[in-house]
Amino acid sequence: MKGIKKITVRNDGHSCEVLIAETVLQRLRGLLFRPNWKGGMLLPTKSVHTFFMKQNIDVFYLDRQGRVVHAVLDMKPWRATKVVRKAQMVLEVPSGKLGDMMTGHYIELDQTTKGGMLCV
Repeated sequence: MKGIKKITVRNDGHSCEVLIAETVLQRLRGLLFRPNWKGGMLLPTKSVHTFFMKQNIDVFYLDRQGRVVHAVLDMKPWRATKVVRKAQMVLEVPSGKLGDMMTGHYIELDQTTKGGMLCV
């Protein structure tokens, strides 16, 4: 994971280190082929898929302010989500990693972690 930026996302005592997908290659790869990675991925997109994944994930669609505008919890492998037009980015994390986060919640970002940043 050399060269990829990381941030920490927090929700009511739960936290998750998240990779920031900035390049086309990073966005295409997402969480695929990261068997030891226990964190998440922040993608500048409006939909995602779980093709070739081996674990269920929670998917949170975020607006520019970091507010969850749509959530898909415990998404199984080999699925695709709908396009969420209000979303500016999507946060993918292992199922349950951020607790009870749902639509309307705002995520907290630790933007100092390893130089990570959120493009808002």
